[in-house]
Amino acid sequence: MANIISEIIENEVIANLDNKLRVVSAGAVIDGVQTIEVCNVKWLQLYNQFNSGVVVDSITGNSVNVQVTTPIEVGQVLEIEKPKFFHGTPLNTVQEWHEFSTNEKEKLPFIWLVTPTIDNYQDRRNTIDIISDCKLFFVHWSNWLELNQNRVNDTIKPLHNLVDAFVSKLNNTPTYLDKLDSNGTRKEYPKFGTETRQGIEEVIMNSTLGAISLDVNLKIKKSHYCEC
Repeated sequence: MANIISEIIENEVIANLDNKLRVVSAGAVIDGVQTIEVCNVKWLQLYNQFNSGVVVDSITGNSVNVQVTTPIEVGQVLEIEKPKFFHGTPLNTVQEWHEFSTNEKEKLPFIWLVTPTIDNYQDRRNTIDIISDCKLFFVHWSNWLELNQNRVNDTIKPLHNLVDAFVSKLNNTPTYLDKLDSNGTRKEYPKFGTETRQGIEEVIMNSTLGAISLDVNLKIKKSHYCEC
C-alpha cells in the first residue's frame, strides 16, 4: 500500500502544487536589482531563484528584491520550484538522499513520506477503500550555528508555507483522495537530527537540516489505483 500512497503524493499532490506567484507591483530597475511585490511568496524563501532563473536577493513580507536583466512587469506570473520527494524507512531514505546528488542545493527542500504507513481497510460498501495514517517530513537546510529564532525565521516559517500548500492540495485531489477530517498535526524541528534527552544534537544525513513533521490521515477512494 505504501507504493500507492507514495504515487498519489508524488504524482497527484506534489506535482500539482500551486507554485505560481503573480506580480502585483513592480519598481524600477536600479543597478540590476528590481523590487517586486507578489500576492503571496508561498515557499519562495526556500530557494534563491525562480524557475526562470531570476535570482532572489532578499524577501520582506510579499516584497521581493530580484536581480534582472529584463524588467519584470505587473501581471507577470513567476514560478517556484517544487520540492523533491522521497519515501521509505529512515535508513533507506538517508541512503537515497545521499545518492541522489552530491550537491545539496539539488536535493533541498524535500518531502519525505515515512514508510511503512498504517493502513486501515474499510468496509466494501464504503466509498473509501483505505484510511492511511501517514507521517511526512518537510525538510530544508538549517544553520545550526545560528540562534534558534533565526532558524525558525529562515527555515521553519517558509516550510510552514510549503506544508500549507501541500495540505491544501490534499483537500483538492478529488479523484484519489477524500477531503481531510483535519489538517493534521505538525511539529517543528529547527534542528532535524538524532534526538536524545538533551534534544537534537546529531545530524542524521551528514547535513544540518531543519524540518516540520506532519501526521495526517489520508482517505483513499476506491477504484482509482491498481495493485497489479
